[in-house]
Amino acid sequence: VKSERALLALLLLIFAYFTWRGLLMFYSGDDMMNMHAAWVLNPWRLGKSLVMIWMPIYRPAGGAVYRIFYSIFGFHPAPLYTFCWLLLVGNVVLAYRFFQTAARTWIEAMLALSITLVHGNFQDLYLSAGTIYDRLWFLFTVLGVVVYAHMRKEPAKVPVRSAMLVCLLCILSMDSKESGV
Repeated sequence: VKSERALLALLLLIFAYFTWRGLLMFYSGDDMMNMHAAWVLNPWRLGKSLVMIWMPIYRPAGGAVYRIFYSIFGFHPAPLYTFCWLLLVGNVVLAYRFFQTAARTWIEAMLALSITLVHGNFQDLYLSAGTIYDRLWFLFTVLGVVVYAHMRKEPAKVPVRSAMLVCLLCILSMDSKESGV
């Protein structure tokens, strides 16, 4: 399966080639609004809202990211934008894992990934940290689907840990964006 890994590495290089400029961006208007909203919110309330999904806090997972990065790095965008870009790269690998779950062969999974990898209409996703909510939503939703699919391979044995992990990923998905529901 060396060719599979080599092709995945090539696709990741292609992705990096088209998206690396996102590492150099400065805060957008959305970033400023999101960071301010997270900063004025009581940190304990923000933390509680990650678990208590019924609390009326706007996208607390992304708010927590903004709050943490501003607390640690101040008004410097490079760490946040680096994190967001690495999250995109991780989501590419996770997308491949999802396609492996859905496809019959690794070649079909690789083809699906290559078709969806880079698109001109995704520029905002590549260049703005304001899309952190979408990135986190994708991470937790697709990870939940992959864990669920793996768990359902043996339907007679559903481990409690796996079921709890799927529930946690569902909660984190809902914390990231409304479509996580």
